[in-house]
Amino acid sequence: MSLEFNPISSFARIQRAPNLDKENLTPSNSYDAMVVLLDDFLRANNISKLLAYYKNKLNAVEEFTIEFDVNAYESSRQLKSIFKDIKELSLGQKVVTILNLILSHGDFSNNHKPVIIDQPEDNLDSRYIYKNLVEQLRQLKEKRQIIIATHNSTLVTNSLSENVIIMESDGEHGWISKYGYALSPPIKKEILNILEGGPGSFKHRQSVFNDVIS
Repeated sequence: MSLEFNPISSFARIQRAPNLDKENLTPSNSYDAMVVLLDDFLRANNISKLLAYYKNKLNAVEEFTIEFDVNAYESSRQLKSIFKDIKELSLGQKVVTILNLILSHGDFSNNHKPVIIDQPEDNLDSRYIYKNLVEQLRQLKEKRQIIIATHNSTLVTNSLSENVIIMESDGEHGWISKYGYALSPPIKKEILNILEGGPGSFKHRQSVFNDVIS
């Protein structure tokens, strides 16, 4: 970033240079120095120069991107952080990235409007859904309303949905057939039939994995 075109740097060089001991700046105190400098800059009524500078910088930038730690949600093990450009991620990794941006955005923007997501389980493995997404939804629903359209039983039951709405359709029209708390017997029966494939399918999977379930 050129000093000649950076209003904050110019301000520091002209008005604050005698008060800045550059030799004693360290990673631990350089942030505090920048905060003081920026505060002085704004108090000096140079906000218009600052806005103009960054507006010009944004107009000059041809492309923005974001990097994502591909090991952040891969396993419960502690793996080395590996950052990749979002354009290089697999479809599943892109879904994880976007979901994390959506679900965490409200904490930074103080936005608590309802969140509506259509089938967040698409392209996600079941381990990620159970270990990460479910926990995120449990925490987020304490702050804002979440509406999800899903065919995934893990999302419905493990996130402890307060209201599960069962939809039916004749191919032309859709309607609500039942609704209620996720763990109420009538709704659990619907979840079993629609999302688990029915009692026979569920019992078969249970028998297949029974010898490896501790």
